[in-house]
Amino acid sequence: GAVTASSVQQLQGEERIEEMARLLSGLSGSESGLQHARELIETARALAASLE
Repeated sequence: GAVTASSVQQLQGEERIEEMARLLSGLSGSESGLQHARELIETARALAASLE
């Protein structure tokens, strides 16, 4: 039968933003996707900080 393989890698900094943008827009390097990714990451950080 068919075999499916996957891997997980923790990303930091700009790599994290670029991967979020790719997942959101389907395009690599889209400026609007990058901005949206930055906003989502910052919102998540603020929410996490408020829960501490």
